[in-house]
Amino acid sequence: MFLELDRYRRELQRHREQLEIQVEERTVELKARAKEIHCLYQLTTLLTESRNTLEGMLAAAVKIIPSGWRDPESVYCRITVDGHTVITPNFKDTPWRHAADIVLTEGIVGEVTVGCLEEKNTRDGDPLIEEERRLLEDIARKLGLWMDGERAKLAKSIWTPYSVPSVASTA
Repeated sequence: MFLELDRYRRELQRHREQLEIQVEERTVELKARAKEIHCLYQLTTLLTESRNTLEGMLAAAVKIIPSGWRDPESVYCRITVDGHTVITPNFKDTPWRHAADIVLTEGIVGEVTVGCLEEKNTRDGDPLIEEERRLLEDIARKLGLWMDGERAKLAKSIWTPYSVPSVASTA
């Protein structure tokens, strides 16, 4: 009987250790998703509350973007739009990168590139995990929507409706 109880105790201990490992893995994943959400929140706040020029907005965005990645210190970012390029201070073009197009109504106007300064492999050999690729695409989409909105505002402010001169009544 004692042998059987001892076997159950060891089995329970192994099961507990496996569960603790799973909890730790999930905690790491949740912290990563929280960083991604915070990055999107900061970018959204920047895009909705700022009155920056395009260059100023891109310069601020390029500082925010790396914060959404697993290891922000080992990530660089580059945003290119209509010939304007903004990079993080640690920029170094490496083969371990991904890019997402910035698309406006009239087509592709630029791209957001995020890369790793050193080789990092995920399970599929890609330097970025799936969630980071989706984050990059979301960031590019948000920048494109913001630029489309800014261009629409500019076009509206330049456009003046044809005004009919008032006709004075003659009596």
